[in-house]
Amino acid sequence: MGRSDELTDKDLLRIIKEMSKSAHEEGLAEEEEFLFQLPEVEEELDEFYFSENDGTVEVKDGKIIVRDPVNDGRSAKIKVLPPIILMKNGQPVEGTVMVSSTDQLEWQIEDTPLYELKVTEDNMCVTLTVFALKKCKLELVDAEPVHCLALRVKEVKEEMRELTTSEVYADLVKLKVKRELIKLSVIHREIRNPSYQPVCVVEGVPPVEGKDGSLELFVSTKVEEALEEVQGKVDFRNRLKIPSVKKGDLIGKIHTAVPGKPGYDVFGQVVHPRPVKEVKVVPRDHVSLNEEGILLAQQAGRPRVTGSGRVKFVDITRTFIVSGNLDIETGNIVFSGDVVVYGDVLDGMTIEALGDVFISGSVFSSTITATGNVTIKGNVVDSSIHSGYFGVIYNQLYQQFSQLLEKFIALETACLTVLKIAYSSGKNVSLGRVLITLMETKFSGIKSMVKKVEELMKQIKEEVPDEIDTVYHELVYYTKPYELMGTSSQSKVKETVSKLKEAITWIESMQVPDADVEISQCTLSQIKANGNILIKGAGTFNSQLLSKENIYFFQLDAVCRGGRVQSGKNIIASMVGGDVGGEVHLIAAEMIKSTQFKNGRITIKGRSEEIFKPIDHLVAYVRDGKLIIESS
Repeated sequence: MGRSDELTDKDLLRIIKEMSKSAHEEGLAEEEEFLFQLPEVEEELDEFYFSENDGTVEVKDGKIIVRDPVNDGRSAKIKVLPPIILMKNGQPVEGTVMVSSTDQLEWQIEDTPLYELKVTEDNMCVTLTVFALKKCKLELVDAEPVHCLALRVKEVKEEMRELTTSEVYADLVKLKVKRELIKLSVIHREIRNPSYQPVCVVEGVPPVEGKDGSLELFVSTKVEEALEEVQGKVDFRNRLKIPSVKKGDLIGKIHTAVPGKPGYDVFGQVVHPRPVKEVKVVPRDHVSLNEEGILLAQQAGRPRVTGSGRVKFVDITRTFIVSGNLDIETGNIVFSGDVVVYGDVLDGMTIEALGDVFISGSVFSSTITATGNVTIKGNVVDSSIHSGYFGVIYNQLYQQFSQLLEKFIALETACLTVLKIAYSSGKNVSLGRVLITLMETKFSGIKSMVKKVEELMKQIKEEVPDEIDTVYHELVYYTKPYELMGTSSQSKVKETVSKLKEAITWIESMQVPDADVEISQCTLSQIKANGNILIKGAGTFNSQLLSKENIYFFQLDAVCRGGRVQSGKNIIASMVGGDVGGEVHLIAAEMIKSTQFKNGRITIKGRSEEIFKPIDHLVAYVRDGKLIIESS
């Protein structure tokens, strides 16, 4: 193919420009209208008097006899009262109705059963409810001719029916339940001494539930605080006791799922137990798994369990220790493991840990992000703290990789589109040239994003994890034009997309389920945890707190002034609101408790109320769709 068949730069830029055009869609808003209709109310006056011209109605020997009115007289009426059912010309009527001699009038007594048999929704039980032990036959009471007659009945004592065990048994057989499941003794006892409440007289055999697979830990993974004496003095600096194992120690055991056993319902149909779920345990760095499902430590360190749902990851994590304050001289910390700071975190610093973070001092105007728990023994001022799930999504590498993934997926599509357009027009263009042009135009932002990743890589302390290092070198490739020009395989961008996904998944797997944040107090700060938020000191001041679990204020005089405090379950507070600070808003999914609630706003399950006057020992919850606020 000659030079004239080559795609010109002008044509290539034109194709890319056409691809960048976006279409706008218009949406239409729809409104729903609701029509309400008030029921019509009719009033009827009872008529006690009638003239000889008025029609009459009487009852004689069980028959209803109607005489029509004469001249200007009024038509006769019948009042139908329970348990009578009146049929007028084949149709049931209720209340007070006009009748004539030409009407075909038939009556019957509403059958009130002595008992009721009811099968539960799951077919595992048939209940017997006794309403009465005896029932007499009812008949119409004879009545003299009147203009408006209220039909009445009386009992015929000579014709009485009694409830028996055999009658109930016969009805159960008609239901086609398994006869061997019928509890005759229970039926007999209920008839002899009725409770008039539903009683189970046929009961199926419930399935035996199995056991889900589980991971049993033989060691502690929680960091505890303990004060010890060193040469007669209390060692406050090293009071965080981090659990550790030695090489060869047993970490835990995997228990496989145990299936359940089926049962059957009252009709003999098989009822299967809930399917059991296996737990998938993946040993990672410095952990081995033997054939018996035993996890063994291959080096000394802190055992850690991460992951969510039915997938768990077990490793021996490393610890990065800062013996004093974290400041501009020590630099920011990005570390795949635990971070311990035996001092304060000073203004403008960042800690990003794929593990737990422990700070023995205070945090000032800084950002702490951890995929595990965060413990801060001092104060938190003008800072952002994120743990667990939030530690993942606020992790800068995670954010950069996620944004780059979107870009490279779009880049892959754009490359294929340009090549398709070029080839369809009979022009020849290399993949490398398309990549360079796209990177310099439509996707020019990728280089700056890779540069940001490079800056973050420089902050990683000690060894860079393979999962991060691999994708980093893959990204650097796209910042070198001479290498891009030589790209010939269309699978190159696809491979980059795959490696970005693997790195993102790896960071997500470092999340510790229900990771807590523990602080003493916070001011003008943001705290987010997918576990509990524990406030052990003076309280919170004009701060934003978000917990997927509970929020606890431990001290009786701890305050919560200003800001927004939101919990996925409960908030247990002490002193809420006050004259100092902005308005405080407490939001919970289940319950809010406060020793003294001075003023502020409460929201539970979307129901809100403003509180202006102090309430001691406040308890708030939602019942039957209404917000209940009590003072216990």
